[in-house]
Amino acid sequence: MFHFSRIGSGFKAVSSLIPLAKRHLSSVKYTKRHEWVSVLNNTGIVGMSKYAVDKLGDIVFIQLPDVGTTVSQDGECGTIESVKAASDFYAPVSGVVKAVNEVIENKPSVLNKSPEDQGWLFEVELTNPVEVEGLMSETEYRKYLNAESKQDSSG
Repeated sequence: MFHFSRIGSGFKAVSSLIPLAKRHLSSVKYTKRHEWVSVLNNTGIVGMSKYAVDKLGDIVFIQLPDVGTTVSQDGECGTIESVKAASDFYAPVSGVVKAVNEVIENKPSVLNKSPEDQGWLFEVELTNPVEVEGLMSETEYRKYLNAESKQDSSG
């Protein structure tokens, strides 16, 4: 017979996979600052792109917004520190933070291993869903990265 008491903290880990599943059911949009958001209905899962995480190097600390916090599109909403640098990250959309990824708060290195999957940052209930339309699709983001890479190598 199955008892919830037997799974203990494992239940929390399973519930933290729900945003991950939502991300795979929706399209992902990107910002020029290398954040991504995956929206399904009126809920967004927010993270940092692999490109940004690779540029930062080994992540050693992350400060996420508190649950219940209202974030604004392009507004600072947290900090990521690596062995190379510290960087703020910005909300790709406006909304109210509904959940944070406690796994990466406790083990920031997960962000390095899986930035666009298990390394999601937080879940947000969108207050202005039309903002998503102004973000880049994955194809547009790849083109943006290619153009940015060419500028870096020529300058």
